[in-house]
Amino acid sequence: MNYRYFLEVLTPVHIFSHHPEPWEVVADGDRLLVLEEAKLARLLVGRGLRRQWCREVTSRGSIQRFLATHGMWAEVESCTKRTIVCPQGAQEAPRRIALTMSTGAPEEVYVPGSTVKGSIRTALLFRLLKDNPDLASRVRESAEQKMQQAGSRRQRRQLAKTIGKETDQLLQHAALPGARSEGPHTDWMRLLRVGDASPQRAGQHTQAYQVGVLSLRRDGRRATGYRTRTTFWVEAMRPGTVLEGRLIFDEDLLRWFEPRRGLRPLRSVEDVLVALQLFSAEVLEAQCRWYRQIGLADIAGQLERLRGRANIRLGRGGGWDGRTVGLVFPEQFRRQIRDTFYRQRGPAPFSKSRQVLLRNNRPSTVLGWARLSLER
Repeated sequence: MNYRYFLEVLTPVHIFSHHPEPWEVVADGDRLLVLEEAKLARLLVGRGLRRQWCREVTSRGSIQRFLATHGMWAEVESCTKRTIVCPQGAQEAPRRIALTMSTGAPEEVYVPGSTVKGSIRTALLFRLLKDNPDLASRVRESAEQKMQQAGSRRQRRQLAKTIGKETDQLLQHAALPGARSEGPHTDWMRLLRVGDASPQRAGQHTQAYQVGVLSLRRDGRRATGYRTRTTFWVEAMRPGTVLEGRLIFDEDLLRWFEPRRGLRPLRSVEDVLVALQLFSAEVLEAQCRWYRQIGLADIAGQLERLRGRANIRLGRGGGWDGRTVGLVFPEQFRRQIRDTFYRQRGPAPFSKSRQVLLRNNRPSTVLGWARLSLER
């Protein structure tokens, strides 16, 4: 069955694409201009400036000064494939801003279908474990045994790559006629085909945001606040942007799929929305507690208002609890994971850090929340 799905951006969403080359982004007032290489190259060749440009770039000179010196600002606009709004002043944003996913078309940003499907997969796994406590206990016991056997740092690094595989394979347990074992061909996610989502309307959908990494500051055994050690800039889709894509729920294949171990994560496409709502509610509650704990009640209040609206986390800023099924397990087990694979921090909560958007060097809001809805 074919559906249109819609993503309403509720807080800025950044889907990492790449860090631009030094020449790729230039500042122009309250905008950053993302230049198109082919058009810029033709302009430079036409002006006879190819060699001078190469020297300027390799010596890490000022691109703005080069363009101004050679009277090229009037033509830069024709080489621009996308503009990024920068209300704080484009001169403050570094040229190494992390760009979001985009097509080759001017202004055309998008959310990859694989990103949406990955978030759906995590939500379905979370619901599967939440609804089956015995199964969650078995998964936990298996992981604990593996962690106890890992001794050296090398063994722990290797284990970190594989310990989640057993959980991920819970969706690979469909009984399919002729299939002898579990694997990608028996994965329940084959029922869903998710296309890329593009903005419904043309326009400038992205903005430059400064991101800060908050870490807990502790006084003995109690968290007393936060500190910001790292800051950087990202291009993110602005709240209010609505993207549209195609989703296919394969009912014909569903008739062939049967539970192999009594586990049926999908009966209809409505199960996707139920799982997303359950998972997002748990993540929002956990993050509200975290921000209140460090004294950021205003951000906690924003997250409270997202309850019932936001149902999917996309891209940067999700944190460990927003990108895994960790919240289905008790805190003691989460601490054990932290102490095995990360730096041990005694009674400190896990995870210890969050990425937030900064305004005037103060945390203002979070990243990555959206609402997914379906329409036939």
